[in-house]
Amino acid sequence: MQQLKSAWREALLALLGGAFLILLPFSRSAEIALLLLALAAPYCWWLQRNKPGFQRGLRYLSLLFMAFVIPLLLSSLDSYAPQKSWLQSLASLRFYLAGITLLAIFADAARQRLLLRLLAWVILFWSLDAVWQFVLGVNLLGYPASTERLGGVFGEDVWFFGPTLAMLAPLALEWLWRQPRRWLRMAGFMLVMAAVLLSGMRAGWLLLPVVGGIYALRLIRYQGRRSWRMLLLAVVGAGLLTAVIVQQSPLVQQRIEQSWSSSLADEQALQHALSERWLIWQASVKMVQAHPINGVGVRAFPDAYPEFTQPDDPQLLKHGGDRGARHAHHVWLEALTDCGLLGLSGLLVLCWLLFSGWRQAGRLQREMAAPYLLCIALIVFPLNTHFSLYGTFLSSLLWWLIGLSVAALFIHQPHDSA
Repeated sequence: MQQLKSAWREALLALLGGAFLILLPFSRSAEIALLLLALAAPYCWWLQRNKPGFQRGLRYLSLLFMAFVIPLLLSSLDSYAPQKSWLQSLASLRFYLAGITLLAIFADAARQRLLLRLLAWVILFWSLDAVWQFVLGVNLLGYPASTERLGGVFGEDVWFFGPTLAMLAPLALEWLWRQPRRWLRMAGFMLVMAAVLLSGMRAGWLLLPVVGGIYALRLIRYQGRRSWRMLLLAVVGAGLLTAVIVQQSPLVQQRIEQSWSSSLADEQALQHALSERWLIWQASVKMVQAHPINGVGVRAFPDAYPEFTQPDDPQLLKHGGDRGARHAHHVWLEALTDCGLLGLSGLLVLCWLLFSGWRQAGRLQREMAAPYLLCIALIVFPLNTHFSLYGTFLSSLLWWLIGLSVAALFIHQPHDSA
């Protein structure tokens, strides 16, 4: 009976940690899970306050949060939209509090393994659901397939599905990596790859070679010459899968044709290929030149936009001429635009602290933190377009991953339980 209660308790804790991902496709429902984690922070801190491992993890989490939030606060001082900037800065406190709860609960190897299994199943379900939606025209949740993008479980928010699935692919691939059956690893990778390709989002497509390259290098490192047969099989399988999808999906064909137009010399063709992002990036550069230190203010990009572009900018025309694009469509450029050199420096420090923490951790901790850190690396991958770094969706996702990675890096050692 006691073992059954313990099993149920561990399952509920894993569900609490994974609830954010489960609810992520459903508009802002994931904020409920994040809020629950934040509200539990004082209680979790009180229970763990005397444990050295928790205290070290808390200091590390605090440094990460300061690198992120201090530029936000400083950008709010002379923001183009002060109320919005201050609100965004102060609301970021929920990330820190949620991180405390995740650190307190998941600094445990057994719980990390259970949580990773749950997260992997969620990602694989998303992938299977998207393929189902493409084949039958409606997915398992009843969302019909869109002719514009394939959204899977994200329903009408089709823009998020492909890139999000690609960024979170390591959660599934890492769990599959640890399974003894090689065919299961291959099947899982092909399933995720098919879903990302079918989504029709080029931001997701660009991450597939990065993800594949990372796991190819790991395979070579651990298996040496024995890995070449598996790698050859993976390359052939990926090529055949891509060919079939391109042949069968008009959406993918259209996106490839749009990307191909970037090879044309005129700016209009380039603008079409980049989905109007070229003018957004030009305006962003002008903002940085005008406000290099602390930027135009976090989340104040659309308010500042009209000052730094032409009156006939398509982004202005879409919003009645008084507001522009919502963000810079590039994580690093957004940090520089919204928060200036302070924001760029803060993001660099954040990434350096995460990498440094991973390098200094023990073997078990590095293994447990790897999937979350790989996801973070894909989120900030510079050779891509992005969601808004400071928007609710991506900032919440980023800090959920940071919280879990910090917990993994500070998994309890025997002397910590004294």
